[in-house]
Amino acid sequence: MAKPKEPNLGPSVISGRSRPIAIPACKLTSDDLRRLYQILEKKAKEAAELQVAAIQRQPGQTAEELEQLKVNVRSLMKLVVRVQGSDGHWTAASGPEALNEDALPDRLAVVEYDSGFLFRNTFNIQPQNSFSVTINFGRTGILDLTNLAVQSDTNQSLANVVGSNVTWVDGVSDELQSFFRGRKLKIQSVLHSRYIYDVLVILIGFPGSFAFVYRIDGILKPRVSLPEALFVALYVYIVLVALLGFRILFNYFKWVFPRIEGPSRVHGRADIHRAAIIFIALTLLSLIVESLLRMAGFPLF
Repeated sequence: MAKPKEPNLGPSVISGRSRPIAIPACKLTSDDLRRLYQILEKKAKEAAELQVAAIQRQPGQTAEELEQLKVNVRSLMKLVVRVQGSDGHWTAASGPEALNEDALPDRLAVVEYDSGFLFRNTFNIQPQNSFSVTINFGRTGILDLTNLAVQSDTNQSLANVVGSNVTWVDGVSDELQSFFRGRKLKIQSVLHSRYIYDVLVILIGFPGSFAFVYRIDGILKPRVSLPEALFVALYVYIVLVALLGFRILFNYFKWVFPRIEGPSRVHGRADIHRAAIIFIALTLLSLIVESLLRMAGFPLF
């Protein structure tokens, strides 16, 4: 039996443009996720028509077979969305139903939009024009002590647009950037930037640890008799422990204010954590200011 011919889906050699887009810190509701689906669905249909236009009739192929191939290509280039919860359960669909509020998991972990998923799995090749968008709603681990200067954030939210039609690639890129720009969060953008911890540890971490040592010194010196060298070693150790505590507190801030905040059915706890963050921040700042004033000789109560 003769092996069926591979369908001719366009030129065997193509060139184009690839546009990776970093997704900024932002807040997305379930309505936003469905709105993004509508925007990307339109672009996926455009990519399907560009792919269909590149299909050429092969020798021996009937007009009906050619039309059926075009119908199949349009069907296989539908936008696919995959939704995963923090418990690992996921749902995939070639429609917006998976993004309905009652279908979303209690805690959303990842949402992926892919215009070429079905096409790649069927023909084992990349379509000429496609995109993928991965939105990661993960939070920073409170005990994660990763070097932030090397790896700024474990949250890898990224869009990638690839295509031989440069106009289409630019159009999708502009739509994505405009969508996320309108939902950008300034505080989270700064909090999750690469060098913000280095800045904060100098401006707050070290002064806070010195203020803490100053308080400890006032308690220990009148009550404990130790050689001066041991006092120095103890204070160095206290500073290191205080800096470790500051890093954990910094992670807690990032956990309370995630880089990308998504819809959740779990309410109430966020307000408690944010109130706790405000209380901790005010307490730390008051400790630093009071200790600096005392060390400068200003009489307080």
